[in-house]
Amino acid sequence: MAIVFGKRCLPVFIVAASAMAISVTAGCQAAKPPASSASPSVQLAPYTAPDQSASAGVPAGWQVTKGGQTVIEMAGPQGVTLDLGNTFVAQNGAFQAGKAGPMGTDLTMPSSASVPQKLIMIMQRNAAIAGKPAPQFTVASSTPIPFPSNLGECGRMVLSNVAAQGEMKIMAVFCSFPVDTGGAFKSIVLMAAAPAAVATEAAPVAQAIFQSYRIPAAWLQSKLAPLHAPPAAKAAVQPRRPCRRPKLPKPLQTTPRIALTFLFCGERPQPFCQRAVVDFDLTDSMEELANNLNAPQGTRLPSTG
Repeated sequence: MAIVFGKRCLPVFIVAASAMAISVTAGCQAAKPPASSASPSVQLAPYTAPDQSASAGVPAGWQVTKGGQTVIEMAGPQGVTLDLGNTFVAQNGAFQAGKAGPMGTDLTMPSSASVPQKLIMIMQRNAAIAGKPAPQFTVASSTPIPFPSNLGECGRMVLSNVAAQGEMKIMAVFCSFPVDTGGAFKSIVLMAAAPAAVATEAAPVAQAIFQSYRIPAAWLQSKLAPLHAPPAAKAAVQPRRPCRRPKLPKPLQTTPRIALTFLFCGERPQPFCQRAVVDFDLTDSMEELANNLNAPQGTRLPSTG
């Protein structure tokens, strides 16, 4: 028994990369209807998670079983369940059921897998962790949702599987985002499951709840942020200015000097030896130098300069 989605557009996560503004749209209409009027035939009571991270409409007879960290889970009559906003962080690689991925990721699965394949691997991973046999799914329908390819891919689908309680029908909206610098990527799921006997009746109710689901922009931005932050952009290199030699003060105009030492010895009036030091600059005239050299023996010559 197939579930008909109808002609309405289901929720799509839209990322405005240029402005880093992230929001959730419910359907293709520009205006966002309040939770109480998500569908003319389904009356919903507004519900907001205690941490204000998400909100959705709750039909009569349904109970919220979990609310927080952008996730809302509900249980309805006749075994119908619904999960909104569960996020799974996967490491890009071969699928390993029942085993957590490295570096804090939930599992390992290939990012190149199709949207239905990724959802099936996540559900098989959940069953393995719970100690249950791997469920086998049949994809009844899968429709891509228009989405910028550089931001990831989204789709809506209907699957079926045979569980202990009988055949179950699953209606889901699934978005998978690009692999980050550490090889991890995120996927977000909105999913409703119902016994095949009541699936047709449950489908419009689940669709109305999907359309009422809201996440504040700040929470969604954090939810969709990559596990491994991209490296910080390098600061632009400023062009180097031509190197100019600093102007140094002119050296002092000092005059080179020379010091000469002479030893004078004589015998009158008695033997003696006397040392003389001549200190002069190179500009001294030859006459001054000759006068110093011709001084009487035994005379101590004064030091000049």
